[in-house]
Amino acid sequence: MGRGVFVDQSVAHRITLGELIKTYIEEVTDKRRSENSRTPEGLLLKRFLREERDLCSYVAIHFTPDDFLEYRDRRLTETDSGCSNRNKQPLGPERQAPNLRKAGSPRKNAAPPKNEPKQLKLIPQSTVKRELNILKKVIDH
Repeated sequence: MGRGVFVDQSVAHRITLGELIKTYIEEVTDKRRSENSRTPEGLLLKRFLREERDLCSYVAIHFTPDDFLEYRDRRLTETDSGCSNRNKQPLGPERQAPNLRKAGSPRKNAAPPKNEPKQLKLIPQSTVKRELNILKKVIDH
């Protein structure tokens, strides 16, 4: 402290990443002028709070690069289903058999069989990179 190099880390021993994200949303994201910049960032941070509870419960001072590497590696193996419950819903509705007559032939007014569900894609690297960049901004703030 006498040399002027002291950095007070007492707050970092008490605050979690989730609290940092909430503070960032209130102090930075919600005060952005443009709705176009406010909405995507807010949605991404809220998704992080909702789906990454383990990481959000870590105390800020105890973060290591390995924590973020694990997050990155796990996210790159998840599928993007386009919904908030990632990897929790089946790939699509089961293929239904056409409505058949007793003889086994399809009825004239029967709906055609449904197509196979689309194959889900892995989350792109650019998305994970964007998430990590926003987390860096949160921690820097």
